[in-house]
Amino acid sequence: MGKYYSTLGRRLDGRTPLHQGGYYTLHDNFDVSYTRSKPNGVEIVTADQFTMMLVRGCKEAIEAFSVEQDNKDVYAFSLYAGEQCYLDIYLNTVDAFNSMCAEREHLNSEQRLELKYHLGNFAFQPAAMPSDEPYMDWFIRVGHSAMGMTLEEETESVAAPIVAFESGIIVQDGYQTLALRAVQQLIKEGAFESLHRTPDFIAYASTGHDYLDYSLVMRKTIETALLYELFPELKDKDEAFAAEMKKNRHLTAAEYLDYWMEAFKDSQTQTFPFTHLKCEMDLFVQMEHLGPSLAEECLLRLQPLANKPELYYMHTSIMDIYVEALHFAGPLTAEHRACCFSLAELIRDKNVPELYWELLALGEGANEG
Repeated sequence: MGKYYSTLGRRLDGRTPLHQGGYYTLHDNFDVSYTRSKPNGVEIVTADQFTMMLVRGCKEAIEAFSVEQDNKDVYAFSLYAGEQCYLDIYLNTVDAFNSMCAEREHLNSEQRLELKYHLGNFAFQPAAMPSDEPYMDWFIRVGHSAMGMTLEEETESVAAPIVAFESGIIVQDGYQTLALRAVQQLIKEGAFESLHRTPDFIAYASTGHDYLDYSLVMRKTIETALLYELFPELKDKDEAFAAEMKKNRHLTAAEYLDYWMEAFKDSQTQTFPFTHLKCEMDLFVQMEHLGPSLAEECLLRLQPLANKPELYYMHTSIMDIYVEALHFAGPLTAEHRACCFSLAELIRDKNVPELYWELLALGEGANEG
């Protein structure tokens, strides 16, 4: 299971806030430093400011396209926020789509639908974020450098600072959540009015992870009725998934965890519910009604694993599941939070820093939003 995608899903869904505290500073020799305290004497880009940079960049791209002769029957717009700080704008028209299909013989309706909304097949990629150069270049430099850095240690540079970014923009790919917020803001402001759109025009953010995009991200900006009209298969899969989940409502926390274990361990997303275009987070959402009993069961299962003298992947991959589930168990009781602190202490020196810090955060109430 990709715990990364469940964590990302929590942020995109607004269940978990962006990382709080800390700043990445870019210096004039292109060094990047990290500090927990706010740096002095340098411009700081906040998460809200970064979102508005994305909004401005999209608006400029939209307006530039609106005066082109291709501005006819625009059916989709997407702000793509992929891994490694990659951001780009995509849009497509009915004419461009039909021209592409004409070059490919014997496409059936299912293949045409798949091609129609696949960003790699979109004909138009307006220049992204032109108004906020060089901030986007700086963001990419900082983001790439941050991949090799740890939040546990502050770093310094003797070079002059150029700009600083709030760490939440970059840590755990926070910019993907900000891209979604940018599209929501564009819709709110009516930014697509200058495009000659089809009646079924859609605007959405994309992470490049199909299960996450179709089960969560696209639904944040596309009304359900229109989504089902464009993707009839989604309606069938949603109904089948809901029916299956209804049958499982009687399961205990232990039974639920065992029920999902095959899916938890499925790195190829070939099992239910991935076959129904559900994302990793959906597994945990189905258990959140269990509340404290889910927390109790996860903590009970974590104890013997944390007590092992050494932790290997076979252990940490299971621990990741139970720790992630704690985020869906509602506000933890004082007893459960104390248990998180105790577990963190047990694994402190076992070379699993991410698990250690996450258990500490849970002990401090990180799952309370």
